[in-house]
Amino acid sequence: MKKRFILPLFTLSFVLCLLCIHTILYAQDFSRKCELPDSLSSPLDFFHTKIFSSWSFPDIDKDGQSPCGYVYSAGHEGTDIGIKRKEMKDGVNVYAAADGVVLWAFDGKYDRCGSTNDHPDCADPKRKLSANLNEGNTVCTGYGPYCKDGGQGCYWCFAGGNLVVIKHDASNQYFATRYDHLKKDSITVKPGQRVSAGEKIGEVGSSGRSTGPHLHFEVWGKTFYDPIDMWKPIAQRNSKFFPDTDSRTVEGKAARKLREQGVIGGFADGGFHGDELVTRAQAMKFLLRGRDFAIGNLKNNGKYSDLPNTAWFTKYIMKAVNKGFVQGYSDGSFHPDDPVLTADFLKMLTKTFALREDLPHGYTDVTEDDWFDRYAGVAQKYRLFPHRKNFVLEPQKKLTRNEMAVAIYQVMKLEDFFIDNN
Repeated sequence: MKKRFILPLFTLSFVLCLLCIHTILYAQDFSRKCELPDSLSSPLDFFHTKIFSSWSFPDIDKDGQSPCGYVYSAGHEGTDIGIKRKEMKDGVNVYAAADGVVLWAFDGKYDRCGSTNDHPDCADPKRKLSANLNEGNTVCTGYGPYCKDGGQGCYWCFAGGNLVVIKHDASNQYFATRYDHLKKDSITVKPGQRVSAGEKIGEVGSSGRSTGPHLHFEVWGKTFYDPIDMWKPIAQRNSKFFPDTDSRTVEGKAARKLREQGVIGGFADGGFHGDELVTRAQAMKFLLRGRDFAIGNLKNNGKYSDLPNTAWFTKYIMKAVNKGFVQGYSDGSFHPDDPVLTADFLKMLTKTFALREDLPHGYTDVTEDDWFDRYAGVAQKYRLFPHRKNFVLEPQKKLTRNEMAVAIYQVMKLEDFFIDNN
């Protein structure tokens, strides 16, 4: 069980105590049924995977319920995402959910709190809360124009230990986001620093009032300390079949499931166009969406000659390049609009989903000397290309949208990456 106090806003003339205590339950079989709005990206990588051991969703209306899943107590004001201590030790990155400027960043506190008795940094402060207090699990800002009405003379106190608060651009519908309980010395940003969506700001820890490693992710709506529930049920997304697919085929099932999960979309005419070829850029976008990486507004900045910073695909390709999932050519180009070849796609998929390499296979057109031999076994194990018979992989064959959809569907199904919408 986890308990955490969200400490109050103070003004020069009065003290307004807004105390919220909540706990989250560790659940091995939790399935997420909601998604973030388009204006916010994931604060963590792999939002759908089993790396996370627990979830607790906001309950702003204080009825003790959320359509998205578990809520421990009425009034839960943020989303808590728990991880295991092994993952914390290895490092789980936390990312800015939208563009903005860092308001506050506090670091340096003990990050393995299990109770308020574990360490002085885990204990509640003994002194009266005041501006610039830094004691126990609590940190306070200085006085400033932080009042809900925009006025001067307010400060905030948080029991989140190591934390970051980002104020977002006026173009974003959300005022700010808050990230609590970060790992000691992991915070990479400073107050006043401009950050982009998807930029690393720290790592998940267990600092402050916490009983286990987790991220408390809170979204403020229109002003300071205005917590809202930003999640929306995935069921709201159009889940009808593409009119040009057959629900009785594996291609039709794959296209529908991936559409429901937000991995792929259709064309202006509503169709899937399964026989069309997939480009290298499109393939990387679909794979990253399947693994649900936080993307952000990543720029090329001259690394590749054919990736303009303004192109829709640049942020996806640069995310994949930075992660080591794909690379460009020796002449400094990437060829984003070239059709993706089977061998290249296998490497992209294997790397993106962290699948085991060097699996055995029986393909007669792949030799031990081929660079893609180490990825060929993935195709056989997951039956990525069921219509390719007689143990022929066809590594240089250009991939269609149908084939790509089936391949991603097979991996997500067998590796349990799908969100349960039932």
